[in-house]
Amino acid sequence: MGLTEWLPIPLSQLELGLPLRYDIFTESGDHLADAGEEFTQSVKAAWIQLGISTVCAKLEKDLDETALFRPYDTGVIQRIEENLDMAAEILVEMSASLNGKQAFTSMEFNELTTRMVSDIQTDNAAALVTLAEAIGKPQSANNRLLADRSSQLALLCMIVAQEMGMVPAECHIAGTAAMLHDISLMGFEASEDPDEVQEQYQQHPLMSANIVDTIVGLNPKVGMVVAQVHESPRGDGFPRGLHANRIMPLARIINLTDTFLTMTTKQQPFPMPEARNYHPADALGYIMYHTAHGQFEMDAVRALIRAGSLYPIGSSVKLSDDSTAVVFRSTRDAPSKPIVRLESKELLDLRNSNLSILGPERDSLNYSLLRKSQLGEIMWG
Repeated sequence: MGLTEWLPIPLSQLELGLPLRYDIFTESGDHLADAGEEFTQSVKAAWIQLGISTVCAKLEKDLDETALFRPYDTGVIQRIEENLDMAAEILVEMSASLNGKQAFTSMEFNELTTRMVSDIQTDNAAALVTLAEAIGKPQSANNRLLADRSSQLALLCMIVAQEMGMVPAECHIAGTAAMLHDISLMGFEASEDPDEVQEQYQQHPLMSANIVDTIVGLNPKVGMVVAQVHESPRGDGFPRGLHANRIMPLARIINLTDTFLTMTTKQQPFPMPEARNYHPADALGYIMYHTAHGQFEMDAVRALIRAGSLYPIGSSVKLSDDSTAVVFRSTRDAPSKPIVRLESKELLDLRNSNLSILGPERDSLNYSLLRKSQLGEIMWG
């Protein structure tokens, strides 16, 4: 199966009078023309009038099978760790400065998401295993816990957006919106009036969007996405109760990845929903159940599974010979048969093995057990 790659093409490099070699899109991912259509002077003039100077071609790159056995890129791991920490520090600083009306610019967020997207493109498995380790680290201070979670959410939703074939510009918007969507929750204390806290929590997407809109130079689409992160395709989300066709695609991606973090984390910041501490594979099973009932974007769920496999990268699994292994890389074309690292440290491609995965290994990290009777419960919010 191929991997999506975006090729930027200056308008001046397209030859007039010849058929286009690729499907052509704007830098934000909007479709402009199909491969085979003639590129005429009138088409060029129309695009220039729209302010388009560079277009993008969506290419399919063959997956290098040898890369599945390549060690994780240690440079990616180190940079992702640093960027997650830096993102959290910026959010804490931003929260502390809100009352002082200090102006923030888009520069910090643009630089962070640009570095993260670049590292995801280099080795998304290394990014995913770093994320899995970051999720498991305990934090005590509520603001820092919330900031760490927001930075982790940004990384995960950019991985999903890229796997869906979105152009870098859209990945940056998704990551920035995920990073900032809970900014208005920072500063809460557990001792505050529960009714007031719940009311403010229901309104926090709009409150966060108002804060986001004050950031100088930020793409206005970021605030629009932030306002819709907790909307549900079925119309039972908040704060506006929007239905599927009115919810932006990037907001649906963040909604999905936010749910995944809620399901897999051991500690949630106040006043968020209860942490569930389920094995990542159980969380995916739960998400797929609710996707079938219209809660999550099917394409986004498929992308999450393709990127990390049905048993997500970094998670422990029980094999059919009763041994334990850790998922090393996704094979994409066979989500239930990833590359695993055995207890002997040997890598095994389950596509070419008599062994199979029996299920998640929960005992190693004391995961909670997700029972069938709980599948229908609403555990996000």
